[in-house]
Amino acid sequence: RVRRLVDDAWEELQSPAAFDRPSALSVAPDGAVWVVEGGSGRLYRMNDGTSTHVPHPVGTGRAVWVGRDAVWLAGSGGAASFDGAVWRCAHGVEAVLDFVAGVESTIWLAGSSGVYRGEPAAPRAPASTRSPAD
Repeated sequence: RVRRLVDDAWEELQSPAAFDRPSALSVAPDGAVWVVEGGSGRLYRMNDGTSTHVPHPVGTGRAVWVGRDAVWLAGSGGAASFDGAVWRCAHGVEAVLDFVAGVESTIWLAGSSGVYRGEPAAPRAPASTRSPAD
């Protein structure tokens, strides 16, 4: 079910996604709601009455956080960030992760193997095809 608070009462919304056990959610600045389905670990993006399943590379999703530049997902196969087009796996944290949070560009991950803190690397510019003599 998906409900919203209207005048001190919860109102049922029509949702294209049927959630059995939503286990995590995060709200993006544009108002989109990212939801992890607890039973399957699937990730959904809900916005303007539509719901889209977003496949991801972290096994069973467990936690989601929407940062300024990316959506971060933690799960049974580590963590990854999504810029709206491409997933980038966080290397070195392949353990089962249960939590993700952040502030500005700092990301925090946690699970059975410990707590991780990091700053995502800036995107790399493509290598130049010009020679030094040009």
